[in-house]
Amino acid sequence: MIQVVQRHPISTIKTGTPEGKNIGYVWWTLYGVLTLTLGSAAPFMLNLDGLVFLTALGVNVLLGVLILMKNKWAFLIGTVLSLNPLSWLINGIYLKNRWNHPEVNGGTSSPTPVVKASRLSTAAVSTTEEEAIYEQAAEEIGTAAMKKGLWAKSLSEVEGDHDKAIARYIKARSQQLIEEHVQRRNEQSGVQETGKTESIREEISESNSLDRERSMNELISRMKQ
Repeated sequence: MIQVVQRHPISTIKTGTPEGKNIGYVWWTLYGVLTLTLGSAAPFMLNLDGLVFLTALGVNVLLGVLILMKNKWAFLIGTVLSLNPLSWLINGIYLKNRWNHPEVNGGTSSPTPVVKASRLSTAAVSTTEEEAIYEQAAEEIGTAAMKKGLWAKSLSEVEGDHDKAIARYIKARSQQLIEEHVQRRNEQSGVQETGKTESIREEISESNSLDRERSMNELISRMKQ
């Protein structure tokens, strides 16, 4: 059984906006179109020629296509190359709110600090045990028991968003505790199995000894006859 030290009631924890929440991409698409049109027109307007012209045109077209394909890095580079402070401000905030969204991450959220679960994972613990583990992880928040390295990792991967970092920490820490619990239980099981095996071996050995002794007595008895 898992013991959880109760110190105080857990306060309500906000987890922030879900990364899978439906948010708009109208400006994203429009910006991609503007990059393909106005951006590609820039080399003509600047009277560039030769290799410089071809390079500038190629980069603009490539960025525009990638932006329309929901590539967040292309959106970022296109914004920087615009050399427009207003664009930097607007697109910076716009991109920040979508940086971890599955739509611009190949259908999945950005890397989450989740400890790789063992094959047994949560299937090896009961619902009650799992809830106790999550409660223990939540109780660690803001205490000396909190894993500073894991907290720093959680905080950095959500760009300093405290509420999201709390949710990520609890999830990752719970996975760690589950694995530790399963490992301890497996080790205890292994000791018990070893004990059973030794007991069986002793019984077999004792039985063999009795059989040998019985056979020897029978042989001696025949020789006396």
